[in-house]
Amino acid sequence: MFPNLKKATLSSQVYSDINIPLLKQAAIFGSNGSGKSNLLKTINFIKGIALDKNFLEKEKLHRYTFNLKEETKSEIIISIEFLIIDEVYKYSFAISENSFKEKLETKKFNKTDFGLQFERNNQEIIFGAEVNISSEIIQIISRTLDKNNRSSFLSIYTDVSFIENINIDKSVNWIKNHIKVYPIHRDSRDLINDYSKDERLNLFAQKIIDKVNLGIQNFFVKTTELTEFISTENDIKDTNIIKNIFKKDPSATNLIRFNGKKPMYLIQEEEEQLLVKEILFKQKGIDGFVGELDMGSQSDGTITFLNLIRIIYILINNKDTIFIDEIENSIHPELICKLIEFFGNIKSKGQLIYTTHETELLDQKKYLRSDEVWFVEKENGVSDLYSLNEFKEHNTINIKNGYIQGRYGATPNIDKITPNLP
Repeated sequence: MFPNLKKATLSSQVYSDINIPLLKQAAIFGSNGSGKSNLLKTINFIKGIALDKNFLEKEKLHRYTFNLKEETKSEIIISIEFLIIDEVYKYSFAISENSFKEKLETKKFNKTDFGLQFERNNQEIIFGAEVNISSEIIQIISRTLDKNNRSSFLSIYTDVSFIENINIDKSVNWIKNHIKVYPIHRDSRDLINDYSKDERLNLFAQKIIDKVNLGIQNFFVKTTELTEFISTENDIKDTNIIKNIFKKDPSATNLIRFNGKKPMYLIQEEEEQLLVKEILFKQKGIDGFVGELDMGSQSDGTITFLNLIRIIYILINNKDTIFIDEIENSIHPELICKLIEFFGNIKSKGQLIYTTHETELLDQKKYLRSDEVWFVEKENGVSDLYSLNEFKEHNTINIKNGYIQGRYGATPNIDKITPNLP
């Protein structure tokens, strides 16, 4: 996301100390069913196509096509551009049930024309002039693509050990490691795992928790050897499930037990030991008493808040782009606003892109610049994504009131709901 350099408000939310200025965040507003979540699903689809050679064997392609017209076109066409330092990468593909086309192009940011890295049409593939590769190797790759005609070239690139290309390497690495979609309400495996391995993350989270009065004195990750855990765990149903799983597959790891949507514990193998990890909370009670509660005793909001703190910590330390759906889910409006304000002001490296219904964030003096606000509106099943920046509003305009009044679109059209419904 690029900033409008004419905007002077909230300058801390622009990465201006790099060759190409970038925004720290983008918020996407729109009514329910407008298609906001489809953007995140598209990012996951791109990652699946680019990284998993068996993705289309596991997924039904028709579930991703546009089906709201009489003559449905089964082809899916997607293109994504991303920036690595000052180099722009453009990865595109067009997929149908019996066709797979794919292309990777690059250019310097200050240049107009892209240069080809590779272009694939089913089993046929050509490489750009910069890629030094023999015709014999190209024939071998073509035969490999013919055998894997439902797989992207990027996804099988690492299997083709006789070809190396720095631009393809960078593309695969960026898609794999630097663009992420986090389901903050259910992503408990990473939640427990990250807090168990990074003491600085724990200290960072504790400082924030101390400021927001959740009644939590502190929290910590408890690690127990599996056999000891099973012998002391009182929940017989759960311990029997664990025993049966490991009886059938002794190598099973990363097993996680849920209580509803809230995670309870994670089981991992480390140094040939099976360990149970759980987050426990020291919580304040009556007359100064401090009790110990597990994650199953916490609200959805508390679990979501811990996840959001973890994501902000990641973005402070890494040049990642992270997508979140409904960032305010289960969080008090004032708390989510303060967290977004905190991220906007703190020194960081990554970008945060999220969908939201929280209109309090539309304060362009405190939380979001106008170029950080995007809207999604749907008509006849087709979603249109557009920027508030297109409206050229003055920085004194009350964006929240304007949005609620329908000035920018992307609001629900609700008929009157009466008590006389059948």
